[in-house]
Amino acid sequence: MNSQQFQWLLLAAIVCFFSFDLYVDLQEAHSISELSIHFWVEVVFFTLSSASLSYSLHQSFRQRRRADKEHEARQRLSGLLTEKIQQQFSAWSLTPAEREVGWLILKGISFSEIADIRQVAEKTVRHQASELYKKAAIKNRGELVAYFFEDLLGEGQF
Repeated sequence: MNSQQFQWLLLAAIVCFFSFDLYVDLQEAHSISELSIHFWVEVVFFTLSSASLSYSLHQSFRQRRRADKEHEARQRLSGLLTEKIQQQFSAWSLTPAEREVGWLILKGISFSEIADIRQVAEKTVRHQASELYKKAAIKNRGELVAYFFEDLLGEGQF
């Protein structure tokens, strides 16, 4: 249980406590005029705790909906970017090994780590990266990353 759920549980318990206490007080009173200041203070606290619980739940659900929408937007963008990269790799006529190296470079993985992942020599990875750069008419990994991400960043964003 996280702290927010604990808060909701605590507020719900307080609301239930005040509900029960107000019910008992109403049962004991024979008329409205017999209700004490104690009863009216409890009404105020019941109202405040109920409102607090409602507001907290509402805010949480709004935040969750917003997070879900942002996640969906990121997923769509990721899908579009993946498709663009695949199309461009095809246009460059990359071999399967060069494609894999290209993806790993775009993920920010070093040549030595790529060699470990692919279980090949680092020299092989460097050669495959060089071939990729040659086919793409770029000079290095920075230009490869910039090729795909430059348009996403827009102008004047620094």
